[in-house]
Amino acid sequence: MLSAIIISPDEQFRDATRELLEGSDQIEVRAELNNFYSSLDSWIFNEIKTMEADVIIVDVVPDKEQGILTVEKILEISKHSHIFVAGNGTDADVILRSMRAGAKEFLSTPLESQPLFAAIERVSKVHTVATKEKKRFGKLFTFFSAKGGTGSTVVSTNFAVSLVEQTKKPTILVDLDMQLGEVSLFLGMKPAFNIVDVADNIHRMDEALLKGFIKKHASGLDVLAAPDSLEKVESVGPSQIVQILQFLKNSYEYVVVDTSNTFDDHTVSALDQSSTIFLISNTDLPSLRNAQRCLSIFERMGYKKEKIRLLINRYQKSLEIRTKDIEETLNFPVNWFFPNDWPTIMNAVNSGVPLSTVNHSEIAGSFASFVQQVAGIQPPKQPEKKKKGLLGLFGK
Repeated sequence: MLSAIIISPDEQFRDATRELLEGSDQIEVRAELNNFYSSLDSWIFNEIKTMEADVIIVDVVPDKEQGILTVEKILEISKHSHIFVAGNGTDADVILRSMRAGAKEFLSTPLESQPLFAAIERVSKVHTVATKEKKRFGKLFTFFSAKGGTGSTVVSTNFAVSLVEQTKKPTILVDLDMQLGEVSLFLGMKPAFNIVDVADNIHRMDEALLKGFIKKHASGLDVLAAPDSLEKVESVGPSQIVQILQFLKNSYEYVVVDTSNTFDDHTVSALDQSSTIFLISNTDLPSLRNAQRCLSIFERMGYKKEKIRLLINRYQKSLEIRTKDIEETLNFPVNWFFPNDWPTIMNAVNSGVPLSTVNHSEIAGSFASFVQQVAGIQPPKQPEKKKKGLLGLFGK
């Protein structure tokens, strides 16, 4: 069944339209708004996106200019919706401007049953085809540090590079540490554009435009960089981050997000949309204490336990602390341990070269195995060693 929203300052129009729609089993009225778009109450229209209505009927008769502006604003935040404009059928100007604004149908007022349901039937056919052909949402992996300095950017960048190298599937790494993001530095890249540019153009974003804003790494990984100055951060709101991440999930098989270690609006937007949240901690007491706090916050935010995976970075087997100790302290299972190899990490960071290129190192192997676990990849089979006969013991 399709869903609809009715927008009109005219109560009689809303009532009459609702009565028409209630006579059909094809569509249900999800909401009614009695005002056109206004910058003072724009938050109301942002709620339209969360409703995901298939049809939005806008009555432009009370105010042609505001009505058409409303159509434009709705399409900025909800490209999924089909806009029906209701207006004076003899006014060629309003018909033309409505279509230019993005309306799918123009219906003469007063609305009549036959043309209204003919338009709904056309939407229904498109909706059915789109549902069958709809691309499966990609997976979004968010990396969050329990404490500053635990290595979130090292883990997320090397995970993303190894992920694209092993799966060969479209993957993008998003630097959502809006103030101090270092993803580009860690990968030895100097992007010309960043996430602010995408946010400024999200209302008209398509895959061709997106390609102009992302930077391609030698591994095949796409990178969307953090802002290059603090002044730009304030211009990006959490609703824009939501739109960006939803667009990326429609465009990529995997979206990897590196965040700051604070629960700011941008980070929470990513956490909410994540398929999996990777919480990174070290084994020192302050890190583990913060990890415990984070797990408690995740629970209060309504995240299921299965959505969270705990990663321990810079782990040293020689230390007295054991896996059992960590899990009992946090009352949460450890998903993965990354070994402590500070010299190799620092050499990779300073040279801007991912660890996967240092394939002989233990930590590079750990990342490869971790990616195989997350992506469900079977590890490559090792060639079987041939058994030596008696003569083989002595060589040739």
